[in-house]
Amino acid sequence: MAGGCAWSRRVAARVRTMRSLVRDTERALRDVVDILSVDLDISVTVHEIGHLSARSTALVIFGTSPSARARLLHCLLGRKLLPEPTPRGCRWLRIQYGSTTQVHLTLGNSEFEFVEELVCNKGPWETLPIEDLLRQDQTDLATMLEVELSNTFLKDGLRIVVPPDICDPGSLNLETLKKMHSELYSKRDLILKNFNPVYLYAIDKLGKSVFSENFVFGSMVTSHSEEDFWNMFNLYSGNNGGSDKSVVPDKEMVVEGGGDDAVFSPERLTGRECY
Repeated sequence: MAGGCAWSRRVAARVRTMRSLVRDTERALRDVVDILSVDLDISVTVHEIGHLSARSTALVIFGTSPSARARLLHCLLGRKLLPEPTPRGCRWLRIQYGSTTQVHLTLGNSEFEFVEELVCNKGPWETLPIEDLLRQDQTDLATMLEVELSNTFLKDGLRIVVPPDICDPGSLNLETLKKMHSELYSKRDLILKNFNPVYLYAIDKLGKSVFSENFVFGSMVTSHSEEDFWNMFNLYSGNNGGSDKSVVPDKEMVVEGGGDDAVFSPERLTGRECY
């Protein structure tokens, strides 16, 4: 819990510092406008920075599968919010801070709220009901399920956004996907326009050739259990259950160079790969 809250507080503190610097800069520019010739581009840039600093930060979660996205979301929140396995065909999901737990169904980023009765509002729940998550119409890419949680990770104004998933694209390229799902891309720009998005991408598992031997320098510790893998990233795992047991790795795997190109190599990470 401390790790997640500290990160959120640092972000909020730096945003406040940026806003203060923008105000001071704008005031200084107004003071010297009658004395010095100030480049118009400077004023425009300062205004744009001020506009960006006024936005809230949103973590946008993508992933290789709905289950991978759900696990990453649960690691951030320190609790299970989505059912597992999470089905395909879910709505937009936005999570923000609230003094009490509330769930609303809205139209994108607007203030219009649907009067549709949600299953989660009929009684207590631990994870969001599948009926509330699933799109009634697969072409509906504008409806958003908004969830308010009393969670300290969200207390400084941080939002978490999970976009709706689409059918398995297979081997389609990005341009083809944009044409097939043009409405989704347009809705994404509309919904995220008031936020400073930080994109996170969740993967189900790491392949043997993800890291090159030059990048990991010898060996890396892996776990037999997929649950252990996700618990490594759980910001709240230290406070769950009050256990002080030390984590013992199941085994050590030496990463050896193979014939396949590694996804992450020093050259690719530094942009010095030769073609």
